[in-house]
Amino acid sequence: HITNAIKLFESEIGTNILDYSLYADTDYVPARIVAFIETEENISKNISNNLVSIFDKNLAKVNAEHGRMLRVGESSKSIIYTVKPGTYAKYRENKIKSGIPTNQIKAVRFIDTEEKLDYFKKAILEKY
Repeated sequence: HITNAIKLFESEIGTNILDYSLYADTDYVPARIVAFIETEENISKNISNNLVSIFDKNLAKVNAEHGRMLRVGESSKSIIYTVKPGTYAKYRENKIKSGIPTNQIKAVRFIDTEEKLDYFKKAILEKY
């Protein structure tokens, strides 16, 4: 679902998304999705004002439950952070330097540890 939603989102905002990760922010009430995205170019100003709406709309297209939860208030609007250029490449490089074999490094699609969350928070460029 997520890959399809990201492709739809990318197409609508007109900016190539190089990589992305999602985090379920359950400390926020009601819970929300936090997306960290690295883009090829900056997001245009006229799109940036609607970025969260576009993201949530496209996620709801591929996951009706997300749309329902937003409508009834069981979920909050998402938060989107763009991260500095090279954030994901640097993450992989750091894993290789720490001794993890290249073939065992997986794309960080879901942020499931505080270590990963801290890493991506330090790379934030803009919040939407």
